[in-house]
Amino acid sequence: MQKKGKSDLETRDIIYYFIYKHPGLHLREIFRKLNLSEGTIRYHIKYLTKSKLVTKKIEDRYTRFYPVADNIEDVDKTIIHFFRKEATRNIILLLLTYLLRMLKLAGILFRFLSTSRLIRMIL
Repeated sequence: MQKKGKSDLETRDIIYYFIYKHPGLHLREIFRKLNLSEGTIRYHIKYLTKSKLVTKKIEDRYTRFYPVADNIEDVDKTIIHFFRKEATRNIILLLLTYLLRMLKLAGILFRFLSTSRLIRMIL
């Protein structure tokens, strides 16, 4: 049985730290961003998964990876999954922006109505 070289351990540490810093990435994103081969990433993620340092969650057609150390709940993993998709993220941000604008307008309208003499006379 051959011992793992220092480069294997360093590579595994790099992959684990990357998953820790960027939970919810799928395999292709990891090897693109780390500039490592898909085979290398698969090998080390398999080891990290068997060692229970990393968990995986399959959603849609993606397998996403999460560090076990963070204790990320399944519902949070689902939220991360959707925010990783650009189109979904843009829609949610648009809706939040719209909601904030509506709340701001409601606040202005409320201030206007509460200070208006005409409204106080009617009520």
